[in-house]
Amino acid sequence: MSDRREFMAEPPRSGEHGMSDRREFMAEPPRSGGHGMTDEWVSFSRRGVTELVHLKGEIDLANANDIGRAVVARTTEASAVLIDLTAVSFLDSAGVRLLDFIVGDLDDRGKPIRLVVGERGAARMTLQLCAFRADLLATDLDRAAAELER
Repeated sequence: MSDRREFMAEPPRSGEHGMSDRREFMAEPPRSGGHGMTDEWVSFSRRGVTELVHLKGEIDLANANDIGRAVVARTTEASAVLIDLTAVSFLDSAGVRLLDFIVGDLDDRGKPIRLVVGERGAARMTLQLCAFRADLLATDLDRAAAELER
């Protein structure tokens, strides 16, 4: 799609949300080709019309770009997206930026999204500290999926 933005092209300028200054999303697949390396951190499944993205382990500068490419490639045609972060053990600013990009991109296309963070854990704590949109955070995968299917 021509309106896709490039993830990790350059950081947002001070005082900006960051969506308008990103370059076009690179058409190249994840360096691992969608398998192998990214399988260590991301897997996909479906629940009705919703694309489920399961992230696990450490999401940081070393892997956020590859994960972002894999997620965007897989969710482009999805009606709704649910990202399960309950198995994430570490989330740094690059991981937060990844999630911000995905949310912004899906919002721009009118696609509903929820982030499942559980009741505690690294992802929940980091996103709350960053004042991430609380309306997108869910504690339970089944309830979040049911909300998206309405």
